Amino acid sequence: MKKFVIIYFIISCFLSLAYAPDAEKYYSSGYTKYKFGDFAGAVRDYNRALEIDPKFAEVYYDRGNIKFDSGDRNAAIKDYNRAISLGLKATKAFYNRGIARYDLANYSGAIEDFTKAIEINPRFAQAYHKRGLAKVKSGAKKGAIEDFTRAIEINPKFEEAYYDRRLAEYKSGDRKGAIGDFTKTIEFNPGNAGAYNNRGAAKGESGDYAGAIKDCNRAIELKPDYAIAYYGRGLAKFYTGDRQGAINDLNKAGQLGYNKAYKMIQNIQGK
Repeated sequence: MKKFVIIYFIISCFLSLAYAPDAEKYYSSGYTKYKFGDFAGAVRDYNRALEIDPKFAEVYYDRGNIKFDSGDRNAAIKDYNRAISLGLKATKAFYNRGIARYDLANYSGAIEDFTKAIEINPRFAQAYHKRGLAKVKSGAKKGAIEDFTRAIEINPKFEEAYYDRRLAEYKSGDRKGAIGDFTKTIEFNPGNAGAYNNRGAAKGESGDYAGAIKDCNRAIELKPDYAIAYYGRGLAKFYTGDRQGAINDLNKAGQLGYNKAYKMIQNIQGK
């Protein structure tokens, strides 16, 4: 670690002292500092580069990335805007601005940026995935499913795309499609308790209560304090006629903080 720090400062000093004051050299110095995690030093060099050349698009882009990593989405967007307005057509510029806009709940703006990134690189699986998420937030579930599907076609091992597609299918009422994608996620990650729970919910709503109970059992094995899995298993038990088992599971869900379960117990006991 000590050797790493010494090397970094040697590089930084060399870049600071050896270079004449031109924008490209300040940009290179700032980029090195950025990669070593010296964000403040990188921003100082980027600012100096922009003082020399206010139309240096790549500097705005990289400074925007630092602001993004620092959590300042609005400031990052301003720098991405400037970089793009100066002619930077890099896929990542639109993609990163899209993520920043998504984080600020500007879903239409995010969709616009992810679309632009896809136009530049039609095989950018992550852009399809992110655009799908933005479409879900905008209520366009069908379009979201299409984007998740395209991301999976490009990258068949894209676990997050399978997971998000199944949620969109589930919310759209396509229980069969959701079950298939939940299963695919479990194949990728057998320890994913959420996938078992969600597949169990889809099975339960499809009338496969035995399958729902089995999946909830596995979810609880993986995550013993999984309140909503107890709740889902309780509902499935109720529909199979196991009234007391249902109450026991619902009570456990309530103890774990899922208060909706207590209301369901009252409904069951009232029948």
